[in-house]
Amino acid sequence: MNSFFTRNVTAKVLSILFALVLWIYVMSEINPRTTKPESNIPVQLIGVEDIRKLDLVIEGSDSFTINVKLTGRRDEVYKVARGEIKAVADIRGYRVGTNNIPVEVTAPPGIEIDYSPKYIKVELEEIVKRQKEVSLDITGAPPEGYVLGEAEFKPTLVMVEGPESSVNSIERIAAKLEVLQDTVNISASLPLKAYNSRGVEVTNVDIVSPYIDVILPIYRLNAIPVKPQLEVTAQEGYEISEVTVLPQEVSLKGPDELVSPLTEVTTEAIIREDVTEDFEVTVPLILPEGVEVVGESNVRVKFTVNRITEQIYSITSENIVFTNVRRGHTVNKATLPEVIEVRLVGPEAVVQEISLGDIQLVADLRDMETGQHNAILKASIPSIEEELLKEITVNPSQVTIRVETNN
Repeated sequence: MNSFFTRNVTAKVLSILFALVLWIYVMSEINPRTTKPESNIPVQLIGVEDIRKLDLVIEGSDSFTINVKLTGRRDEVYKVARGEIKAVADIRGYRVGTNNIPVEVTAPPGIEIDYSPKYIKVELEEIVKRQKEVSLDITGAPPEGYVLGEAEFKPTLVMVEGPESSVNSIERIAAKLEVLQDTVNISASLPLKAYNSRGVEVTNVDIVSPYIDVILPIYRLNAIPVKPQLEVTAQEGYEISEVTVLPQEVSLKGPDELVSPLTEVTTEAIIREDVTEDFEVTVPLILPEGVEVVGESNVRVKFTVNRITEQIYSITSENIVFTNVRRGHTVNKATLPEVIEVRLVGPEAVVQEISLGDIQLVADLRDMETGQHNAILKASIPSIEEELLKEITVNPSQVTIRVETNN
């Protein structure tokens, strides 16, 4: 046996050396060492649930990646799949603030690993709860003739939970409701969202009650005339010549079945006695239950009060105008009184504006043939609206005339 190892030693050593050189050649040329980079290998965080129990949370994104270099024989390196590269970071035991947490990486045996970064920067924040007011954003509008009422919703306050900085950045909690030509009340359950001061949604918080129940009334809108209730009397010798309501009509809103039948809306009673001068009052409207005014709910009522005066004018009979005298006939005025009196009664300002020359006396002789007749005298004042006067009387109201034929 010993002779086997001692015989041909040189040849055997040369054979071993040759085999070693051949193996080195094969390995370096056919299966050389190589390095393979792998980018963006995700880092698994260990202990997320544990820090949650301590009311801590990761601020911002909880996704971290590293870059890895695998070194080894080509056939071994390229057999490694991305899923076999494990990167972990244990965040247990760390406190609020910025923490540099080491990353540990493993790969299949026989592979050398290098990676960067060796640490990830994790910002831990306290989880806080804050109560926030809820608001409702309404867009759109109902069709013409309808108007939106006051929306009701609940809850009006909600609890928000999340990282302290995120919760503190919330400017408002709001739901959005779009009105699309609706004519009946809207009832909906709407999701709530959190927004910062720039109107950007804050997503990494939890709204404990994430929905609100909304009722939005939609009312019929009609313009209705205003009728004041008046219990106003003027003192003797005065009259209320004009009553003005401002505005003369108001816009009412309410359920269609209440608003549509309305033809007028009244005011509370205005009670005054023995008035002698102009005055103005502001008075509330009387509205059916469930109906509201769009805008001011009071109206102004203005009263114009005039003193009543009397004026008597004397007009000579020569100024009487006879109309509709038959052709070929003439009027014998010998039987006419010398003077005719015209009595005017009305507002002082109106009566004082009338002069003697403004008054016309007319007698209509239509269908009167030759002979003696009683003619009715009428006074007219073309320069004014006679409705402004309370009374126009002529004395005598009729005269005796004789219709004769022309010779």
